[in-house]
Amino acid sequence: MTFAVIRRRLRAVLLAAILVSPGCAMAQAAWPSELAPGAYVLDQRHTNLTVRLNILGAYAYSTRFTRLDGSFTYDPARPGSAQVTITVDPRSMVDQTSIVGRRMLAILDPDRFPSITFVSREVRFTDGRPALLGSLTMHGVTRPVTLGMAFHGATPDSPGAAVRTRFSGTGRIRRSDFGMATLHGLAGDQIDLAFQVEFVRW
Repeated sequence: MTFAVIRRRLRAVLLAAILVSPGCAMAQAAWPSELAPGAYVLDQRHTNLTVRLNILGAYAYSTRFTRLDGSFTYDPARPGSAQVTITVDPRSMVDQTSIVGRRMLAILDPDRFPSITFVSREVRFTDGRPALLGSLTMHGVTRPVTLGMAFHGATPDSPGAAVRTRFSGTGRIRRSDFGMATLHGLAGDQIDLAFQVEFVRW
């Protein structure tokens, strides 16, 4: 096992501990009022997207996408107007050799649709918890989606240093809404999304 694999697994364990820790509920719910304003870019090294769907009604298949690009614009005076854009390369799916992995890639059809894009519309708060509302374009179809979010801190804004901020979140879509009817009856219609993103402002 390489050091990079160990580091990724350790990060995943630590994030899971944060998400389930009772003492972190308020920290997740709080919007980053201390975050410095400005335009941020996605750090691909610390960002990934995991998708999960049901196979044959019994097997929960999951895979990750590792090549994401995007930006985040933030104004503490207008937190609901934060703008987020994320683009995913479907060819960056990590599991492309297994039978299920090949079928999953076939569903996405990256030769015809080489990118998946999310563009936010607004940040909405319910009981202090932020949700990101926007449009997801996948397989040539654009649909509205809502993503739950959790904030995991930011580095201090100091002269000459990069400011970093981290979020995680979840969402749920139906692949039939995006015209992906391939393998109907074998693969479930519902797709669960989980993401970890890190933005940096230089």
